[in-house]
Amino acid sequence: MWLFVLIVPLLVGCGSSKWAVRQSSTCHVRLPTVSERAKAAVAAHRITVLSHRADASVLRLIGRDDEERPIDAKLLRAGQRERRDAGVLATAEATRAVMLAAPGRPHEMGVPLTPAEGRLLDYRGELVNYAPLARRYAHDCLRSDYGGIWFGGDKRGQFFAIAIATSSARARAEIMRRSAIDPRFLRVPHVRFTLAELTATKEQVARDAERAGDLATAGVSESRNRVELTLDPYTDQRATQLRRQFGAILTVSPGTRPTVV
Repeated sequence: MWLFVLIVPLLVGCGSSKWAVRQSSTCHVRLPTVSERAKAAVAAHRITVLSHRADASVLRLIGRDDEERPIDAKLLRAGQRERRDAGVLATAEATRAVMLAAPGRPHEMGVPLTPAEGRLLDYRGELVNYAPLARRYAHDCLRSDYGGIWFGGDKRGQFFAIAIATSSARARAEIMRRSAIDPRFLRVPHVRFTLAELTATKEQVARDAERAGDLATAGVSESRNRVELTLDPYTDQRATQLRRQFGAILTVSPGTRPTVV
């Protein structure tokens, strides 16, 4: 009698994805240990304390602002954008208060921050140390659906994000299970483009712009899930042509070529 064995690839959930997410049957990533979770709990408490101190430092500055000192509107908008990208309170009121508190002082990390906010963002980088298994699972087991990582912050607090290009609820749950840090500090957003797609597009766009002689900068923004290209010289016609050529994955804006010293 012949024995036939049917080998079925392991599917990591379906969620609302059009296709199930395939995981190699040989891809195994363990769960965090009790000791790793205990260390992560200490880090979670620390970042919570730093968050409260950072918020309080901004509120104190807002309370001291008499709103009479002028500030350039363009600089204020730029400051808001930088603070928003950094993941701290980016209202016009908060940004103005921080920027006017110490005019002329170099910005923390190139962003208008209070010293307490700078310490918070410094420590936020520690979050990745408590999610290496989650990141490895997303990168190795979900393979082409890996969308990259970044740090951020919003009304719910500071976080570390591991993005995936699938809406599979099971895939997200498997990533969360492998994080030692409290779930409120880890986000698993669904993104449109994979990191591989972003990287390949960035390289192609940079080559094309370099040949055309208008490349200023080209890079991948994992948090925005886009390739960001700046041109020098910039024209609307050229920007439109590139957007049509590469589609929604690309943003194009005016830039300045790096100065070679």
